[in-house]
Amino acid sequence: MSVISCSSFMETDPWGVADQPRFINAVTEVQTSLSPRPLLDELKRAELELGRQRRSRWGPREIDLDILLYNQTIIDTPELTIPHGQLTNRRFVLVQLVELDDRLIDPRCGKSLCRILRELDRT
Repeated sequence: MSVISCSSFMETDPWGVADQPRFINAVTEVQTSLSPRPLLDELKRAELELGRQRRSRWGPREIDLDILLYNQTIIDTPELTIPHGQLTNRRFVLVQLVELDDRLIDPRCGKSLCRILRELDRT
């Protein structure tokens, strides 16, 4: 796996559980020969190596690695959802994805992430 590009870092309020420290977020584009499920396994293994401890859902965490998009792939299984299930609801994620590539399209709805971001900003 190799890193192609990385967004700027963004500090955001916690999502899900408000009474916790702010998060530092970034989006990275990687090139990999792994298909989505083995990639998820590698990300979870990396989280453990970096000290991630499972405490509570949406609670504080040392690291959280997610697959946001995987080309134009759509996956809906109990273990893996691509695009990420909250992708279009989290402004900071959209901002960082658009920073990397303003031509990205959400394969579920066919809209550009730029358009989704504009629509989210209007609400």
